[in-house]
Amino acid sequence: MAEGDHRKGESIAVVAHELRNLLAPIRSGLEILRLRGDDPPTLERMRCVMERQITDMTRLIDGLLDRACATEGDASLRPHIAALVVVEGAGENPNILTDAKHETFTQFVPAETAPAMPTAHCPGRSLRALVIDDNVNSADSLALLLQLWGHEVRVAYDGPSALTAAAALRPDIVLLDLTLPDMDGYEVADRLRQGQIGEARLVAITGRGLEADRQRSRAAGFDGHLVKPVEPAALRALFEQLSRAAKTG
Repeated sequence: MAEGDHRKGESIAVVAHELRNLLAPIRSGLEILRLRGDDPPTLERMRCVMERQITDMTRLIDGLLDRACATEGDASLRPHIAALVVVEGAGENPNILTDAKHETFTQFVPAETAPAMPTAHCPGRSLRALVIDDNVNSADSLALLLQLWGHEVRVAYDGPSALTAAAALRPDIVLLDLTLPDMDGYEVADRLRQGQIGEARLVAITGRGLEADRQRSRAAGFDGHLVKPVEPAALRALFEQLSRAAKTG
């Protein structure tokens, strides 16, 4: 029984991680639309991002439902299980898919190089920020949001390109996903700390939100641990804190 509960817990954690990753670009995209929804190219770009994310999320949920039906031994139950998930989930929490918890043990964050756009500047000085995430939609939407806040931003989608970008940018802050291909976030963080980022703030941004995950990133030298999808208000507050500190430093 204990072993079965452990496996079930691990499975739930994996699913939560994947759903959070899929939700992250949608959350950033909504804030971008709030700031720049009157700009047709931005509107179309965010529409495409959200459409892709919702399609991927639907496939993930369909796969889970198929597995559940196979376990029950009756595929005809599938639409009823889907309805039950939606109705019961909404009854307990209407924002069940978007009410993601964000927690930090310090505060800070990052960004991409994109075409110049009107910005909604944060107080303090503009920061050099590096976003590292193999989820292209997640990285690009977060980078665009941070650029709209007035910061210089670069994006990398894997460890080796992140090291190259960090050496060129010399960022003030790095926002780093922990589950990267080839070289995971912990190895990237260690390599960055060896010389490419100096005193820059290093923040994990991840779909993994268990206490054990936070403890591991803290022990690895991260200055913060943010769980996807990060609320823009919280992200902005953390970014403003670092920006003000940089201005007075």
